[in-house]
Amino acid sequence: MASHGELAAKQAQLAKAARDQELSRRQKEQGDKKARHAQIEQLIEQNRLPRAQTDERYNFVDGNKVRRIPADHLVRERLRRGEIAIVRRNGGYELVPTETAARIRERDERAVIGSGVAPDAVTTDGVPEDLMW
Repeated sequence: MASHGELAAKQAQLAKAARDQELSRRQKEQGDKKARHAQIEQLIEQNRLPRAQTDERYNFVDGNKVRRIPADHLVRERLRRGEIAIVRRNGGYELVPTETAARIRERDERAVIGSGVAPDAVTTDGVPEDLMW
């Protein structure tokens, strides 16, 4: 029969192994998260569209706030058709092709704001809901 001291030592050893395993799991999660973030950064950097040189803006909702991004008529039209999407980047926003946004969404759903409006998103008077405001 094992003595009380041996039993306590065995329990302490098991507890330490469990703590070490949990620490290792957390470190792996952090590493995976950093790797996903780096992949997202690379995707955005390689695929982002140039900023529109215009005073016109496209308004969109991020969470519960209205945000704005420079967008001329062509960019707004491409957003409406779902050809390009808005993604979060370092406290700001970038425009990327929809295919790139899908790859980013696979890594982090929260990074993608959206890609325009549905084709049937037209009010009863025939005016699109995504008008500049």
